Amino acid sequence: MGGWVVEKKRLTKDPVCLMYVDEDKPIATSTYKGKTYYFCSHMCKDRFDKESDKEKFIRKLDESGK
Repeated sequence: MGGWVVEKKRLTKDPVCLMYVDEDKPIATSTYKGKTYYFCSHMCKDRFDKESDKEKFIRKLDESGK
């Protein structure tokens, strides 16, 4: 008998838009202070990379409950 196969995904939030992103298949990534951040789009990654105060995105991410 066959059964359902469920693929487990490691989800994390994009720090810019707070959308869930599959860590194994992100559109883009950036590393900041030794931590990798995952993005749903190149637009979010570019916004993060260009922001001089990246901590504001990280605070928003922490407040959202990751």
